[in-house]
Amino acid sequence: TAMTGDGVNDIPALVEADAGLAMGSGADAAKDASDIVLINSNFHTIINTVRSGRTVLANIRKMVVYLLATSGGEVLTMLTALILNIPLPITAVMVLWVNLVTDGVSVIPLGLSPSESHQMRQPPRSPSSPLLSKVLLTRVFILAFTMAVTVLTVFKLNLGNGVAYAQT
Repeated sequence: TAMTGDGVNDIPALVEADAGLAMGSGADAAKDASDIVLINSNFHTIINTVRSGRTVLANIRKMVVYLLATSGGEVLTMLTALILNIPLPITAVMVLWVNLVTDGVSVIPLGLSPSESHQMRQPPRSPSSPLLSKVLLTRVFILAFTMAVTVLTVFKLNLGNGVAYAQT
């Protein structure tokens, strides 16, 4: 819950709210009791702040899903190769290169994505809810598994031409 107030009589509600917002033109005691002080005393600022917060959280989720899926794919690829007793499809240097080049280039735009229109139509999330929902975790596992299977299949098909060729 959020509570806005500017007077001494609002202090108990500002303290009890999840987010207490005091007006910049309000009493100093109300400002001290609140979590956020609106300098310009404009309620539209609250809407913009909520939109920004939801955008940042959505972008963090996108980045985490991407990084977990790609890293999980790399781990599954290496573990499966070790279990099947085949040569490693990618070397440590290749993993570092892939992580440095592709992750940096791909994750930065995800982190800077603009807000999406549906974000403000969704109800507020519980502060205790996990960062990644079961749907997003399922996507991570599906993507990691698909990446591992694809890399191992292409590697195995090209292994007849030599390990160096198959690794490229």
